[in-house]
Amino acid sequence: MKTAEEVLGELTLALNLDAASRQDCADLWKTLAAALPPPQSDNSLRRVLASCLYFSLRSPDRKNAVGVPFITVSHLLAAAGTDLVTFSSNLKEMKSLLESLPSVAHVAAATAPALTALTLKYCLTSGFWVRYNQLFTSHFGSDPDGKQHGNTLPYLHELGWMAFLVARNAAFPPTQSHPPPLVSLHAAIIAVLARIAEHARTKLNLDPARFTLAVLCQQDAADLEEASRLDQQFIATLFRAPDLHALHREYATQYLLAGDFDEKLFLASDPQLVPAPAAAAATAAPVHVFGGTPIRAAIKTLDKLRESLAARTTTPSPSLAAIFADCHVAPGSVCEGAIAAAREPFLTEYARRFGPDGTATRRLDDALRLFYRYLEMIAVAERARLQRKDLSVILSNATFLRALLCCALDIILFVYTSAQVGREENLEWLLNVVGVSAFDFLKVLETVVRSENCLTESLASHARALEDHIVLTLAWTDGSPLWHALKHTSLQCVLPTQRVAFPSPARGPGASPYVSPYVSPAPATDGTICAAEAGPAETNQAAVRAVAFFSRKLMRVVQTNLRRLAQRLKLPADATSLTLSAVQHALTDHPALVKGLHVDYVIMSCVYSVCKLLDHACPFKSIVYEYRHLDLSSPALCRGIALPSGPGDIIAYYNEVFLPKMKSFIFDLVQSRQGRQVGARPAAHAVMTPHTAMLHCSLESPFRVSSLSTALMSSPAQRKRLFDSDGEGQSGIRHRLSMLRRAASAPTPAPTPTPTPAPALALALSPSPHMSALAAVAAAPAASAPASVAPAPGPTTTIESERMHVSAPSSLCSDLRVSPSSLDAAHALTLVAAEDPASSLDSILNSSQDTL
Repeated sequence: MKTAEEVLGELTLALNLDAASRQDCADLWKTLAAALPPPQSDNSLRRVLASCLYFSLRSPDRKNAVGVPFITVSHLLAAAGTDLVTFSSNLKEMKSLLESLPSVAHVAAATAPALTALTLKYCLTSGFWVRYNQLFTSHFGSDPDGKQHGNTLPYLHELGWMAFLVARNAAFPPTQSHPPPLVSLHAAIIAVLARIAEHARTKLNLDPARFTLAVLCQQDAADLEEASRLDQQFIATLFRAPDLHALHREYATQYLLAGDFDEKLFLASDPQLVPAPAAAAATAAPVHVFGGTPIRAAIKTLDKLRESLAARTTTPSPSLAAIFADCHVAPGSVCEGAIAAAREPFLTEYARRFGPDGTATRRLDDALRLFYRYLEMIAVAERARLQRKDLSVILSNATFLRALLCCALDIILFVYTSAQVGREENLEWLLNVVGVSAFDFLKVLETVVRSENCLTESLASHARALEDHIVLTLAWTDGSPLWHALKHTSLQCVLPTQRVAFPSPARGPGASPYVSPYVSPAPATDGTICAAEAGPAETNQAAVRAVAFFSRKLMRVVQTNLRRLAQRLKLPADATSLTLSAVQHALTDHPALVKGLHVDYVIMSCVYSVCKLLDHACPFKSIVYEYRHLDLSSPALCRGIALPSGPGDIIAYYNEVFLPKMKSFIFDLVQSRQGRQVGARPAAHAVMTPHTAMLHCSLESPFRVSSLSTALMSSPAQRKRLFDSDGEGQSGIRHRLSMLRRAASAPTPAPTPTPTPAPALALALSPSPHMSALAAVAAAPAASAPASVAPAPGPTTTIESERMHVSAPSSLCSDLRVSPSSLDAAHALTLVAAEDPASSLDSILNSSQDTL
């Protein structure tokens, strides 16, 4: 088998790389080689090094970086002898590895957008390649032998595909951050087919009436308006004098500028893009690898939306206008004010994100039609439920109307852009543009979903994804109305199977199944009351109802995420159950743990704490690794967390934020589950039992520690390995030294048949390497510690760890108040300072902490 240097030399020669690029790849390989499994063949090593080249050529540290990447993905595929499906899988695994190494984590962060765009582009292009072949064959037939039309059909087939690629890149440049809308791509294919029919009408003897753009759009369920726009601006010029060679040259320029894969290889069924049947079966087929291409679902959703808006205008319908007329406060002016405030910000931001192509106004008009449709449906249902005509309170609620407008804008944006990727980002900028909070948006989204009678599967899935994003992070931001509501009540974080009396509106025979959480029953008027205009009692009721509604949504997501994470971590059932109880307590009694952050931080911290108490090996590195593979959030979620002391990772969050609030509860929770009295936590000055000492000490900061069996080992070699493990930091060591000192000064308990020195166990469970020596001090035989030695009276003196040197037994004995003979015995047992007598305790106190 060849060495990495030899394979890298072959890749360098095949790609004509310069020396600097080769050295960058070699440096990255040296960083990753220790963490990667050894390659089993030359081909696997070549794929791994090609993946290293992908990241090194796009690294922000590259000194000779240029604006245009000269090595494309197709070049790497050809040099590595692999296909894009396999290569993308390798890139994903290597990106996860880069994220776990602090020295190169920034490389993964810098290349993550390009890698996401690569996989999404392959998914879309492969799907539309299949769609193009189906439509071309259905309209023009097939002539594989060339008996009917000679080379005409293959030429037209290639001409149409190249025209589609060039027009798509011109309309939606590869450098833009968002993917092209599926609806627009489908419309572009239909426009190209119409131009092909016009160009080859005589050769193929086609009926002109059957191949007009309007007829093809109607027949293939395409957007005629979008197809006409793309045809006039980008496609018509390509067919005035069709030149296939010119199209190839134009596309080559675009392809090199993008630096990804060569899409014209689909024409030749190149193995790079179209794996062989055996390879496709082994890799689950390209379309399914990246989640599938929802072209059919997008078209179906668009058709249903158009059907529902066919008779609607951008103003209230006569029925809705009649409802407005029955209100003593005119809701129309409030609606117009909310729309006017959001119009210009939306048009500006839409043009900035999706390009100034003139579609922003059309999207806003569609959203206004949908907004008035939803408003009318809600108003009609409320009138039927309340048996009254005056709905001024809810229809004049500006917050409710802004949230409903934002919901309509988001649905229109999703339907026309099919933004499965980046939907959370779209929601966030829409909330800012309209001026509504995520907490208020969530309540109206529930109402819209329940009221929509033509909800498609893709829209339902989209609404569920938005709900998850809101309850996990957006609703917890500073300034969210959730914090105001929590002043009147607390979260009821119970499972869906647990019965809790949530306050809710009374339901009668004609009750609406989708009463908005904004709506509150008013016994005095038997009508609806808006929380913003109600009195204190009604406001409290509305807050309680809103929090109860939010709690149900939150626990559904928490339970789902925890179950998926526990399955990947292979946690036992008792650990999962205890973790869920801990998460419920954290969110109910300590919601500030999530303020401005993410609920999954609490889930991961609870998993770590419970597993540590149960002696189930589950370090944070494993938790974060499996969490990232669940695709629950961005890879950078566990880093750069805003903490009081500054940005930190999930371990810093656990130490600084989570542990001070939750340590006591999790300790008592595990105690109670194991048959002990809840709250019977041992005092710091008491002598602990071995199990209690383990529970008390193992909740300290999350650094790698030995298990109970390791801590109780008697072999000198095993104790030496325990001594050489990483430390946990100065504060934890001082805490344990103080606990040992207080335990030593406490009255000696009654002897038992098999006495176990609890302080020794407590310290042996410590993550600090030199704590094994201190544990041996307390565990030394009685002969080495004279009975006359007693703790000096007076308060305990603070240990100045900076002055404590292991090589100075008298100073250490004075601080610990133990006999020198005990320390000598401990020194001999644990081999303290055997290799380095000059090592000092303060150097151990500053030992490295566990990292992600």
